[in-house]
Amino acid sequence: VVAAERGHKVTLFEGRSEIGGQFNYASKIPGKEEFKETIRYFNTMISKLGIELKLNTTVTAKELEEGGFDDVVVATGVAPRVPKIEGIDHPKVVTYQELLSKELKLGQSVAIMGAGGIGFDVGEYLAHEGVSTTLDTAAWMKEWGVDLNSDNRGGLTSADMEPSHRKLYLLQRKTS
Repeated sequence: VVAAERGHKVTLFEGRSEIGGQFNYASKIPGKEEFKETIRYFNTMISKLGIELKLNTTVTAKELEEGGFDDVVVATGVAPRVPKIEGIDHPKVVTYQELLSKELKLGQSVAIMGAGGIGFDVGEYLAHEGVSTTLDTAAWMKEWGVDLNSDNRGGLTSADMEPSHRKLYLLQRKTS
């Protein structure tokens, strides 16, 4: 976007059917729907600035060399790390990308490998079954204990969170 704003002719190659990469996954996490707005912004700017967008297109270094481009910026995104452990190829083992893109139905007891940001987000998604109270103001106020009647000091009362129907186990991969 910045290069196009500065007058450069920009071509964007996207291997998938839509832009956004990891933001598309993040926007499905309860409480993180704002990532959709970032994707909307970039779609708007791509159109507004006349950026040539080639969806469902992967390119090789040779194709880029032969494409007549003055410069190439490589921004290929990320892929989940799949640890080399016994059982990783079991049918019940899925990546976070598979879970969030295919809307898979998982069991009542789920182990999440990785206790970082993505692992925590997957836990939120599974605990809330993909349903977010942030899209329903009344439900959000109730869940977080906001007293709209000012009956309680500070405008807060006890939070009223629904317990998850699942047992989730967040497993840290590293030993340190």
